[in-house]
Amino acid sequence: MNDIEQLNSLFYCLYCTSVPLHSQSWPGLPRGVEFNPSDSDLLWHLAAEVGNALAERHPFINEFIKFVDDVREFICTHPQHIPGVRQDGRASYFFHRSFEPYINENDVNNCWKKIGS
Repeated sequence: MNDIEQLNSLFYCLYCTSVPLHSQSWPGLPRGVEFNPSDSDLLWHLAAEVGNALAERHPFINEFIKFVDDVREFICTHPQHIPGVRQDGRASYFFHRSFEPYINENDVNNCWKKIGS
């Protein structure tokens, strides 16, 4: 049983003790529950992801926020073609490493859209 299944088993109706249906748009959370981690939750989770032994991963963050290893592929791809991007108009979130999008103006691998001015 994964973390989400364990947490889901804690949610039940107080009146009839049935487990509520889950929203397909937010897998793993009952309808009406908002996924809204604080900045400290995000930083603590990211610290765990990069190997800080003191930090623990948040049980839901990896379900909703993807980690991008290949930044060059990420910034040079049209947003609709990035794996994990929602196609229904809602926001998508990603962790990524710092990067310089342009080496120089003549770089043949420039991104699909110029960043900044």
